[in-house]
Amino acid sequence: SAVNELNGERAKLSGLSIGIIGMGNIGMRVAMMCTSLGMNVYASDPPLESYGLNRIHGVQWVSLKKMFSICDCITVHAALTDGDLFPTKNMITPQLLSCMKNDSLLIHCARGGIVSEEGLLEAMNEHHVKLAIDVWNNEPSWNHALANHSCTLMATPHIAGYTHAARVRGIDMIVKEYCKQMEYDFESQCHDEGGLSFLHPDALHLIKERRFTKEKMLWLHGKDVDGAIFDEGRRKFMHDQETLHDIMRDES
Repeated sequence: SAVNELNGERAKLSGLSIGIIGMGNIGMRVAMMCTSLGMNVYASDPPLESYGLNRIHGVQWVSLKKMFSICDCITVHAALTDGDLFPTKNMITPQLLSCMKNDSLLIHCARGGIVSEEGLLEAMNEHHVKLAIDVWNNEPSWNHALANHSCTLMATPHIAGYTHAARVRGIDMIVKEYCKQMEYDFESQCHDEGGLSFLHPDALHLIKERRFTKEKMLWLHGKDVDGAIFDEGRRKFMHDQETLHDIMRDES
């Protein structure tokens, strides 16, 4: 049953450590989920930390070096920046990646250019680091060696959050700001119909059904490094149903 499946997933994750790089909207939602599942949650977001902000109870600020050495899973949700006080370009270096625990997991769905792909490949070879990756340094080309590595669990063509509903919301935001500047009346085309708590037993099944099909997980495996293939994947998955908008609402 859905309840037993959810309890089984909780039992497997409880007590494990996850590091979240970037505590914006997505990072905070991940932190909420992971604390609810009983995980030890560590975070790195120097701009927020410099202002003394820690908006999620139970999340501990740590250095990147400590995060990479202690966490069972690290997930990247930072923006790609360069030249400001806290640049993220080339932030995750080969040296950091070499500190990862054997058989740990890196989830990279932020922006290409943040993580060293060469260092990542070395960590996968030497420490059997597992990888779920959606963004690439040279999009629309991708790193064939990473996509087809035996330790890669998922390799997709930058489709995280790329749905029809997300595009509609983006257009809605642009129109809203335009109407505000021009002093026009604005009527949103997006309607919030509530949602399913991520603590609900059916949430796990819904996430898997929508975004973790076998076809999606293996999209770039075995394919030539060709921008047309990358773009084909994005077009194919754009019509996926929205997930984050329908789940991630805590009922407690």
